Amino acid sequence: MAAKDYKVLIVDDHMVMRAMVKNFCTEMGFTDFSFAEDGTDALEQIKAQTFDVVLVDWNMPKMSGFDVLKAIRGNPSFDGIAVVMITAEAEKEYVLKAVEAGVTSYITKPFSQEDFEKKMKGVLAWLRNHKKDHAWRND
Repeated sequence: MAAKDYKVLIVDDHMVMRAMVKNFCTEMGFTDFSFAEDGTDALEQIKAQTFDVVLVDWNMPKMSGFDVLKAIRGNPSFDGIAVVMITAEAEKEYVLKAVEAGVTSYITKPFSQEDFEKKMKGVLAWLRNHKKDHAWRND
């Protein structure tokens, strides 16, 4: 599957960051986007529609990106969602905490288009492998 085949939810409390992430995703071929300003809105959307990728900021009002990650990983029906943390939290403790919670990829701000694409290529590979694994188990 190509990037255009995946539905993306971009979650950040800053409109400029949401727009930048969307532009970077568009450059990679993604075309299907939804947006949320905080974790609470993100979870409501995730429960209402199917997403393949959730790009989420760590620090947001109402509910943090880390809490969104834990909620997604805590619900087996969301197993196929790739969760990418996009955050200024570059300290090792944050990265380890996210990895332990099941993050698919971790991008630290500031980042370039090239940095973003490298991480997202890994996410696309994860999605392809994950979808294959689920298809095999469901046969």
